Amino acid sequence: MSFRNTAILLIVLVILGGAVFFVNRQGLAETDSDATPTPAPLTSLAASDVQSVEIEEGDKSITVERQDEKWVIAGDSPEPAGEAKVTTTLNRLTGLKPTKTLDDVQDVADFGLEEPAWTITLTPKDGDSVVYRVGDENPRGTSRYLQVDGDAAIRLVPKSNVEGVREWLEEPPYPPTPTPEPPATPSS
Repeated sequence: MSFRNTAILLIVLVILGGAVFFVNRQGLAETDSDATPTPAPLTSLAASDVQSVEIEEGDKSITVERQDEKWVIAGDSPEPAGEAKVTTTLNRLTGLKPTKTLDDVQDVADFGLEEPAWTITLTPKDGDSVVYRVGDENPRGTSRYLQVDGDAAIRLVPKSNVEGVREWLEEPPYPPTPTPEPPATPSS
């Protein structure tokens, strides 16, 4: 092959490489603009802003509230609550992001939201409470339908994020029982 043919092939190769690079860059730009945005949390409340959490299901209810910077299970004689259990649950509830949003729903009863399975009320130190109305499981059993009071949209949220707090109705979030120290053994 002559020097002239090699030079022509090299120029063609550079032009083709540039064209492929340009087309790929255009494709990336289109893909980025068409990407599904990450959904925002359902509430702007931070866990540290929440003063109380109330769960209601039928005739059962429990309220956990902050008193003197400690969590207590409210009632006639308030009992201490497990700080870690409450904080973990609050972080899940305030950071709750939908996996899918259903707009223009004709009948909320189809999703178990006309008479919700249970409600979760987050009351901040200042401002309005946020009420989550929890409905039926989705057909796959991985999520639950949820509606925020005052919002017509129905959202699908991970089941584990809302069912953990429901368990408080059966087993309140008491602090862990301390492990007793083993008795000292006499030395020989």
